[in-house]
Amino acid sequence: MSKTYKLGKTSITKKKEKWEIHISNNVIKQSANNLLQQEKISTHIAGEILTIATTNLKTLPEYLIYKNKLVGYDNACKLTTDLVYLETMLEKAHMCICYYDFSDIVVVNDTVFLFLNDMKVLNIDHDETITISFPIKETEPFIYPEIRTAKTLPIIVNYKASYYSLGLLVLKILLPEKKDMIVFNEKIQEVLYPTRLYWFLISVLEMDPEKRKLIML
Repeated sequence: MSKTYKLGKTSITKKKEKWEIHISNNVIKQSANNLLQQEKISTHIAGEILTIATTNLKTLPEYLIYKNKLVGYDNACKLTTDLVYLETMLEKAHMCICYYDFSDIVVVNDTVFLFLNDMKVLNIDHDETITISFPIKETEPFIYPEIRTAKTLPIIVNYKASYYSLGLLVLKILLPEKKDMIVFNEKIQEVLYPTRLYWFLISVLEMDPEKRKLIML
């Protein structure tokens, strides 16, 4: 019996010794293919279907359960690197991810982290903004201040606003026991300073969205 996941409009189905990812966004598909091939994982693309020759695919929530929420610094770096790579490829095509959640990501062979929820990809307008025309629940764990303070739809923000969401996700991976998301306190500095991930978080968790930037690790 086949197993299927749904991430937005993307469907992921296990077929014998392979997984088939049906995704319409070409940038996400090609970026995923590149990341998988970098890890010597065999792939094939036919139209909207990316086939992966492995049986080891988990959603990120399943992966965190598998790891007992102890992902470790090196794997957190790899997750960050993979997501920054996709974000960079999307921006070259004038698109970006509006916000992140654990449920948007799958993990292949415990080494490759793929964001696959194409419904969260928005076009970047000529003035470097994105327009969010759908409601977002305040209970979403990784939304950024610009969404929390918005009173009406649509929400128009600088495309770099979503970097904050990525920073919150990475921070939660590193410090799963942390209840609140008020970030630069003494504990976080004690745990992370002066690592590459510390400086990454400094750059994406800027309060001014236009000053946020992605740092490749």
